[in-house]
Amino acid sequence: MTKQALPGKRLNAFGMDPGDLVIIGLDTEDGPEHPRYDERIKRPLREETVLNIMSLGVQMAVKVVKVDGRPEVVDGRRRVMYGREANRRLKKLGEMPNLVPVMLAKGSDNLMEELGISLNEHREDDPLMTKVDKAVRMLGRNADDYARTANAFGVTTQTIREWVKIAGVSKNLRSAIDTGVISPSAAAKLAPLKRSEQDEELAKLTANGKKATTKDANRATKSRQAGTALPPVPAKRQLRKLVARSKEKDLELSDEFLLGVRYAIGDLDVGSVKGLRGVLADL
Repeated sequence: MTKQALPGKRLNAFGMDPGDLVIIGLDTEDGPEHPRYDERIKRPLREETVLNIMSLGVQMAVKVVKVDGRPEVVDGRRRVMYGREANRRLKKLGEMPNLVPVMLAKGSDNLMEELGISLNEHREDDPLMTKVDKAVRMLGRNADDYARTANAFGVTTQTIREWVKIAGVSKNLRSAIDTGVISPSAAAKLAPLKRSEQDEELAKLTANGKKATTKDANRATKSRQAGTALPPVPAKRQLRKLVARSKEKDLELSDEFLLGVRYAIGDLDVGSVKGLRGVLADL
Protein backbone atom coordinates (compact mmCIF):
# COMPACT_ATOMS: atom_id res chain seq x y z
CA MET A 1 0.00 0.00 0.00
CA THR A 2 1.39 3.37 -1.06
CA LYS A 3 2.09 5.71 1.81
CA GLN A 4 0.31 9.05 1.43
CA ALA A 5 2.44 12.20 1.26
CA LEU A 6 1.06 13.78 4.44
CA PRO A 7 -0.60 12.43 7.57
CA GLY A 8 -4.26 13.38 7.69
CA LYS A 9 -7.60 12.78 6.08
CA ARG A 10 -7.91 13.07 2.30
CA LEU A 11 -10.52 15.59 1.13
CA ASN A 12 -12.69 15.67 -1.99
CA ALA A 13 -10.61 17.80 -4.36
CA PHE A 14 -10.87 17.81 -8.15
CA GLY A 15 -9.11 19.54 -11.03
CA MET A 16 -11.76 21.06 -13.30
CA ASP A 17 -12.07 23.33 -16.31
CA PRO A 18 -13.35 26.68 -14.95
CA GLY A 19 -15.79 26.76 -17.86
CA ASP A 20 -17.54 23.71 -16.41
CA LEU A 21 -18.31 25.48 -13.13
CA VAL A 22 -21.54 27.45 -12.78
CA ILE A 23 -21.52 31.00 -11.41
CA ILE A 24 -25.01 32.10 -10.37
CA GLY A 25 -25.97 35.38 -12.02
CA LEU A 26 -23.20 35.12 -14.60
CA ASP A 27 -23.97 31.77 -16.18
CA THR A 28 -27.63 31.85 -15.15
CA GLU A 29 -30.48 34.36 -15.25
CA ASP A 30 -30.68 34.50 -11.45
CA GLY A 31 -30.40 37.78 -9.53
CA PRO A 32 -29.83 38.93 -5.93
CA GLU A 33 -32.76 36.83 -4.74
CA HIS A 34 -30.65 33.67 -5.23
CA PRO A 35 -28.66 32.62 -2.12
CA ARG A 36 -25.50 32.07 -4.21
CA TYR A 37 -25.62 35.39 -6.08
CA ASP A 38 -22.71 37.76 -5.41
CA GLU A 39 -22.42 41.37 -6.70
CA ARG A 40 -18.67 41.01 -7.20
CA ILE A 41 -19.22 39.10 -10.43
CA LYS A 42 -19.92 42.51 -12.01
CA ARG A 43 -16.46 43.89 -11.23
CA PRO A 44 -13.99 44.10 -14.14
CA LEU A 45 -11.01 41.77 -14.11
CA ARG A 46 -7.59 43.19 -13.21
CA GLU A 47 -5.00 42.68 -15.95
CA GLU A 48 -2.25 41.97 -13.40
CA THR A 49 -4.25 39.14 -11.86
CA VAL A 50 -5.08 37.62 -15.26
CA LEU A 51 -1.35 37.50 -16.06
CA ASN A 52 -0.63 35.95 -12.67
CA ILE A 53 -3.21 33.20 -13.24
CA MET A 54 -1.85 32.57 -16.73
CA SER A 55 1.61 31.82 -15.33
CA LEU A 56 0.77 30.20 -11.98
CA GLY A 57 -2.82 29.04 -12.32
CA VAL A 58 -5.50 29.19 -9.63
CA GLN A 59 -3.90 27.84 -6.46
CA MET A 60 -6.67 28.25 -3.88
CA ALA A 61 -9.45 25.70 -4.17
CA VAL A 62 -12.89 26.81 -5.31
CA LYS A 63 -15.81 25.45 -3.27
CA VAL A 64 -18.90 24.22 -5.08
CA VAL A 65 -22.21 22.60 -4.24
CA LYS A 66 -23.80 20.10 -6.60
CA VAL A 67 -27.34 21.05 -7.67
CA ASP A 68 -29.23 18.93 -10.20
CA GLY A 69 -25.92 17.49 -11.36
CA ARG A 70 -24.17 20.82 -11.96
CA PRO A 71 -21.38 22.29 -9.77
CA GLU A 72 -22.49 25.74 -8.56
CA VAL A 73 -19.77 27.95 -7.08
CA VAL A 74 -20.17 28.80 -3.40
CA ASP A 75 -16.76 30.40 -2.88
CA GLY A 76 -14.24 31.48 -5.51
CA ARG A 77 -16.39 33.11 -8.20
CA ARG A 78 -13.67 35.61 -9.08
CA ARG A 79 -11.03 32.86 -9.22
CA VAL A 80 -13.20 31.00 -11.70
CA MET A 81 -13.68 34.15 -13.79
CA TYR A 82 -9.93 34.80 -13.82
CA GLY A 83 -9.29 31.16 -14.67
CA ARG A 84 -11.63 31.39 -17.64
CA GLU A 85 -9.99 34.54 -19.02
CA ALA A 86 -6.48 33.17 -18.43
CA ASN A 87 -7.38 29.94 -20.27
CA ARG A 88 -8.94 31.86 -23.15
CA ARG A 89 -5.64 33.67 -23.67
CA LEU A 90 -3.53 30.54 -23.18
CA LYS A 91 -5.55 28.68 -25.83
CA LYS A 92 -5.11 31.63 -28.19
CA LEU A 93 -1.34 31.35 -27.68
CA GLY A 94 -1.48 27.61 -28.37
CA GLU A 95 -0.65 26.72 -24.76
CA MET A 96 -2.31 24.25 -22.41
CA PRO A 97 -5.13 25.71 -20.31
CA ASN A 98 -5.07 25.33 -16.52
CA LEU A 99 -7.45 23.37 -14.34
CA VAL A 100 -8.99 24.92 -11.24
CA PRO A 101 -8.78 23.02 -7.91
CA VAL A 102 -12.33 22.35 -6.72
CA MET A 103 -13.67 21.06 -3.42
CA LEU A 104 -17.20 19.79 -2.95
CA ALA A 105 -19.23 21.33 -0.13
CA LYS A 106 -22.45 19.83 1.19
CA GLY A 107 -25.36 21.40 3.03
CA SER A 108 -28.55 23.42 2.73
CA ASP A 109 -28.88 26.63 0.72
CA ASN A 110 -28.80 28.62 3.96
CA LEU A 111 -25.61 26.90 5.09
CA MET A 112 -23.97 27.44 1.67
CA GLU A 113 -24.92 31.14 1.74
CA GLU A 114 -23.41 31.47 5.21
CA LEU A 115 -20.28 29.62 4.06
CA GLY A 116 -19.81 31.82 0.98
CA ILE A 117 -20.19 35.05 2.97
CA SER A 118 -17.95 33.88 5.82
CA LEU A 119 -15.11 32.79 3.54
CA ASN A 120 -15.06 36.20 1.85
CA GLU A 121 -15.70 38.51 4.79
CA HIS A 122 -13.25 36.92 7.24
CA ARG A 123 -10.25 37.07 4.92
CA GLU A 124 -7.58 39.50 6.14
CA ASP A 125 -5.40 41.25 3.60
CA ASP A 126 -1.82 42.15 4.50
CA PRO A 127 -1.22 45.81 5.43
CA LEU A 128 0.47 47.60 2.56
CA MET A 129 3.84 47.97 4.26
CA THR A 130 3.87 44.21 4.99
CA LYS A 131 3.45 43.65 1.25
CA VAL A 132 6.24 46.17 0.62
CA ASP A 133 8.63 44.27 2.91
CA LYS A 134 7.74 40.95 1.25
CA ALA A 135 8.28 42.45 -2.21
CA VAL A 136 11.70 43.83 -1.29
CA ARG A 137 12.77 40.45 0.11
CA MET A 138 11.53 38.71 -3.04
CA LEU A 139 13.48 41.15 -5.23
CA GLY A 140 16.61 40.42 -3.21
CA ARG A 141 16.22 36.68 -3.79
CA ASN A 142 15.39 37.02 -7.48
CA ALA A 143 18.08 39.35 -8.83
CA ASP A 144 15.79 42.40 -8.83
CA ASP A 145 13.31 40.76 -11.18
CA TYR A 146 10.61 43.44 -11.04
CA ALA A 147 8.35 41.74 -13.57
CA ARG A 148 8.30 38.46 -11.64
CA THR A 149 7.69 40.25 -8.34
CA ALA A 150 4.88 42.36 -9.83
CA ASN A 151 3.27 39.21 -11.20
CA ALA A 152 3.41 37.53 -7.79
CA PHE A 153 1.67 40.46 -6.08
CA GLY A 154 -0.77 41.13 -8.92
CA VAL A 155 0.42 44.72 -9.46
CA THR A 156 2.40 46.62 -12.11
CA THR A 157 6.18 46.91 -12.16
CA GLN A 158 5.71 50.65 -11.59
CA THR A 159 3.95 49.86 -8.31
CA ILE A 160 6.82 47.60 -7.22
CA ARG A 161 9.31 50.38 -7.97
CA GLU A 162 7.21 52.74 -5.85
CA TRP A 163 7.15 50.17 -3.05
CA VAL A 164 10.94 49.95 -3.14
CA LYS A 165 11.13 53.72 -2.63
CA ILE A 166 8.99 53.62 0.52
CA ALA A 167 10.53 50.45 2.01
CA GLY A 168 12.98 52.39 4.16
CA VAL A 169 10.82 55.29 5.34
CA SER A 170 10.40 56.26 8.99
CA LYS A 171 8.24 54.31 11.44
CA ASN A 172 5.71 57.15 11.59
CA LEU A 173 5.49 57.36 7.82
CA ARG A 174 5.03 53.58 7.55
CA SER A 175 2.14 53.76 10.01
CA ALA A 176 0.58 56.67 8.10
CA ILE A 177 0.73 54.65 4.87
CA ASP A 178 -0.92 51.61 6.47
CA THR A 179 -3.73 53.72 7.98
CA GLY A 180 -4.37 55.64 4.76
CA VAL A 181 -3.29 59.01 6.15
CA ILE A 182 -0.87 59.35 3.24
CA SER A 183 -0.87 57.50 -0.09
CA PRO A 184 2.12 55.39 -1.17
CA SER A 185 2.77 57.78 -4.07
CA ALA A 186 2.84 60.79 -1.72
CA ALA A 187 5.06 58.92 0.75
CA ALA A 188 7.45 58.08 -2.10
CA LYS A 189 7.95 61.81 -2.63
CA LEU A 190 9.06 62.19 1.01
CA ALA A 191 11.31 59.09 0.91
CA PRO A 192 14.51 60.94 -0.20
CA LEU A 193 14.44 63.02 3.03
CA LYS A 194 16.06 62.01 6.31
CA ARG A 195 13.68 60.08 8.54
CA SER A 196 13.43 62.95 11.01
CA GLU A 197 12.57 65.28 8.13
CA GLN A 198 9.99 62.79 6.83
CA ASP A 199 8.27 62.92 10.23
CA GLU A 200 8.36 66.71 10.33
CA GLU A 201 6.89 67.09 6.85
CA LEU A 202 4.29 64.39 7.52
CA ALA A 203 3.13 66.32 10.59
CA LYS A 204 2.82 69.52 8.55
CA LEU A 205 1.05 67.87 5.63
CA THR A 206 -1.48 66.09 7.85
CA ALA A 207 -2.14 68.92 10.34
CA ASN A 208 -5.80 69.37 11.29
CA GLY A 209 -6.74 65.98 9.91
CA LYS A 210 -5.76 66.74 6.32
CA LYS A 211 -4.71 63.96 3.95
CA ALA A 212 -1.30 64.52 2.39
CA THR A 213 -1.37 64.80 -1.39
CA THR A 214 1.38 63.73 -3.77
CA LYS A 215 1.68 67.30 -5.04
CA ASP A 216 2.13 68.75 -1.55
CA ALA A 217 4.60 66.03 -0.56
CA ASN A 218 6.66 66.69 -3.69
CA ARG A 219 6.76 70.43 -2.94
CA ALA A 220 7.78 69.77 0.66
CA THR A 221 10.69 67.58 -0.44
CA LYS A 222 11.85 70.06 -3.07
CA SER A 223 11.68 72.83 -0.51
CA ARG A 224 13.81 70.83 1.93
CA GLN A 225 16.34 69.92 -0.73
CA ALA A 226 16.57 73.50 -1.95
CA GLY A 227 16.98 74.76 1.58
CA THR A 228 14.24 77.36 1.15
CA ALA A 229 10.52 77.33 1.72
CA LEU A 230 8.60 77.47 -1.53
CA PRO A 231 5.43 79.58 -1.47
CA PRO A 232 2.23 77.55 -1.65
CA VAL A 233 0.47 77.32 -5.00
CA PRO A 234 -2.44 79.80 -4.90
CA ALA A 235 -5.93 78.37 -5.13
CA LYS A 236 -8.24 79.40 -7.99
CA ARG A 237 -10.44 81.39 -5.60
CA GLN A 238 -7.41 83.46 -4.57
CA LEU A 239 -6.55 84.16 -8.20
CA ARG A 240 -10.15 85.17 -8.93
CA LYS A 241 -10.00 87.65 -6.03
CA LEU A 242 -6.78 89.01 -7.53
CA VAL A 243 -8.48 89.57 -10.89
CA ALA A 244 -11.50 91.20 -9.21
CA ARG A 245 -9.33 93.60 -7.22
CA SER A 246 -7.40 94.58 -10.34
CA LYS A 247 -10.67 95.53 -12.05
CA GLU A 248 -11.46 97.82 -9.15
CA LYS A 249 -8.06 99.51 -9.64
CA ASP A 250 -7.12 98.33 -6.15
CA LEU A 251 -3.98 96.70 -7.56
CA GLU A 252 -1.67 97.88 -10.31
CA LEU A 253 -1.00 94.82 -12.44
CA SER A 254 0.01 94.63 -16.10
CA ASP A 255 -2.54 93.52 -18.67
CA GLU A 256 -0.25 90.68 -19.76
CA PHE A 257 0.00 89.36 -16.19
CA LEU A 258 -3.77 89.46 -15.74
CA LEU A 259 -4.35 87.67 -19.04
CA GLY A 260 -1.99 84.91 -17.87
CA VAL A 261 -3.82 84.59 -14.55
CA ARG A 262 -7.22 84.48 -16.26
CA TYR A 263 -5.95 81.75 -18.61
CA ALA A 264 -4.62 79.77 -15.62
CA ILE A 265 -8.02 79.79 -13.88
CA GLY A 266 -9.86 78.85 -17.08
CA ASP A 267 -11.53 82.19 -17.91
CA LEU A 268 -9.76 82.48 -21.29
CA ASP A 269 -8.71 80.03 -23.99
CA VAL A 270 -5.10 79.76 -25.12
CA GLY A 271 -5.70 81.93 -28.19
CA SER A 272 -6.68 84.91 -26.05
CA VAL A 273 -3.14 85.44 -24.75
CA LYS A 274 -0.78 86.60 -27.47
CA GLY A 275 2.18 84.24 -27.97
CA LEU A 276 1.01 81.76 -25.32
CA ARG A 277 0.11 79.03 -27.82
CA GLY A 278 3.64 79.03 -29.22
CA VAL A 279 5.24 79.00 -25.79
CA LEU A 280 3.14 76.04 -24.63
CA ALA A 281 3.96 74.15 -27.84
CA ASP A 282 7.67 74.37 -26.99
CA LEU A 283 7.28 72.96 -23.47
